[in-house]
Amino acid sequence: MECKCTLTDVTRDWATGKFRVTFEAEDDISGQIDGMRDKPLRLTAKQWRDKRSLDSNSYYWVLLSKLAEGAHISKPRAHNLMLRGYGQVELFDGSRYYARIPDTEEAENDVIERETFHLKPTSQVVAGSDGVSYRTYVLLKGSSNYDSAEMTHLLDGLISECKAIGIETATPDRAVRKAIEILRYDRPILTADNGLGYYIPRTDAQGRREAVRWIETQDRRCRSIKTAERGAKSFARNMKPPYKEKYEQLSLFGGCCDG
Repeated sequence: MECKCTLTDVTRDWATGKFRVTFEAEDDISGQIDGMRDKPLRLTAKQWRDKRSLDSNSYYWVLLSKLAEGAHISKPRAHNLMLRGYGQVELFDGSRYYARIPDTEEAENDVIERETFHLKPTSQVVAGSDGVSYRTYVLLKGSSNYDSAEMTHLLDGLISECKAIGIETATPDRAVRKAIEILRYDRPILTADNGLGYYIPRTDAQGRREAVRWIETQDRRCRSIKTAERGAKSFARNMKPPYKEKYEQLSLFGGCCDG
């Protein structure tokens, strides 16, 4: 279970020495905790950061394609170079994961073209018992798991690299909207209430309520558009305006403007 909450109180039972920690959850989690009562749990508390927005992710891949084309390299290679320069190290229970790979140009070219995992070379090279030198690589986190701050850092790095070789980095609004339109075919992508981006709701009761509200908003917009079409449809069918033909400028604030 994952939820956004606030630490509100910490008390200690001096008789047992145990601590009682109280969190206040923003979402309705009643359906998720019924099976957890009176059972030992592993609790990890971290500062909350919003997940990356879909519009910034779409912008990243549009811009990455331009960089790969401009630098005459593959998109996987360009992505791995960005992760190496501006990405995040993957952690498992707070520890890094390392791999030793032959320290050859062929092995490095294979690693940097990979799409399913991302590795960054370190300066550590050791000689193997087989007489081959091995370089230590550290595992990097895939950008699909970035929060908003990590994605912003990665995107800023990509923008700086593009500018360095003269690539236009203005936000491609039309390309972003098209990418979101395609993703919406089979994903529940909602518009943020403040209108400043898109997001995929969480798979809990709160996420479903947000989806219902978004659907209701879209239905109201559809009805409003249908109402606005009536005059144009009547005119198209009859080939004449459904109102008295008086050609003058109408004021949106009342009255007419005869010019």
